[in-house]
Amino acid sequence: MTDTVIDSSVVAKWVLPEADSAQAQKVLTDVVASGGRLLVLDLALQEVANSIWKRLHRRLITVGEARAFLEMLLRMPVDLQPASARAGW
Repeated sequence: MTDTVIDSSVVAKWVLPEADSAQAQKVLTDVVASGGRLLVLDLALQEVANSIWKRLHRRLITVGEARAFLEMLLRMPVDLQPASARAGW
């Protein structure tokens, strides 16, 4: 059982179709299957939500797709860590 720290760019690849999404999905699957935790800073949620909004604003995705991506983001099996505690604030 290993904890793995995940960057927001990897979280984005879990919910948005991007280059390397398959590799990012493999990390998620492998860590969860091994009983490990996926450690993600809470700021990642805002960063990925912003990426979804940008795609919607640029009309690259529909409102329905944006909602589906946000729902997927909120269901990710991650252990959110507060960014402020890591920054020493």
